[in-house]
Amino acid sequence: MLETQNDEFDRPVGGHGATIPVPIALTEGAANYLRHTACRNFFREQRDRFDILGAGTAADDPVFDQGTMMFCDSNADAILLHAFEVGSGHTARLIYDNAEGDMGVLSSRCFLYNDLDHLRK
Repeated sequence: MLETQNDEFDRPVGGHGATIPVPIALTEGAANYLRHTACRNFFREQRDRFDILGAGTAADDPVFDQGTMMFCDSNADAILLHAFEVGSGHTARLIYDNAEGDMGVLSSRCFLYNDLDHLRK
């Protein structure tokens, strides 16, 4: 497992030290289309499989114990989904799955299959 603290996700835009806000309104249903898979958090069981990107709460922190792992088709989808989770009041980390080659989000959102997937229908 690699856990980065000062990688490209934390670097200021254009070297000017500013974060540029990009206001996007997403419903929970729309945000769920940003991921192709959601499952119960299994980070502790397979920690060597994942790189944890950016700064934040440690991925093995108890806040994630009942959480959800969500995997995306693109980096942009993962970044938007991460922003949605944080904006919804959840603790979240960007993750990279070395086994599957997918970027995703580890969220403190309690994993409830029906709560996530019924919104796609």
